[in-house]
Amino acid sequence: MSYLANKGCPDCKKLAPIYEELAEGYATSKTVNIASVDGDEHKDLSVKYGIQGFPTIKYFDGKSKDPVDYQGGRDMASFQEFISTKTGSKSKKKITAPSSVEMLTDGSFSGAVGGDKDVLVAFTAPWCGRE
Repeated sequence: MSYLANKGCPDCKKLAPIYEELAEGYATSKTVNIASVDGDEHKDLSVKYGIQGFPTIKYFDGKSKDPVDYQGGRDMASFQEFISTKTGSKSKKKITAPSSVEMLTDGSFSGAVGGDKDVLVAFTAPWCGRE
């Protein structure tokens, strides 16, 4: 699935680490497989399943040839809940707690920095590619 992280669109790149982590959680499952298709390379599959934008996630239940469009969140907890509801299978990977990093803004910066606490601040940009 490295194409998601390496040459995918921004939304595919954002999904890649979450999807990789999801796949790790089901790696030993005998009933659930986490898979992907490079829609550029395999256009016939994209056309066959009506893919109009990326990333599109579809659920195949193993009984029907017609998939269900996944409409849930793009986070680990949403994926795990969806799979559990559909299959009864649980991921071997625990959901990690949300980040404890305090996201500062123009309005909150002066209240968080310069007081009686030491603060380590990472200045980042979503477009820089060094995530």
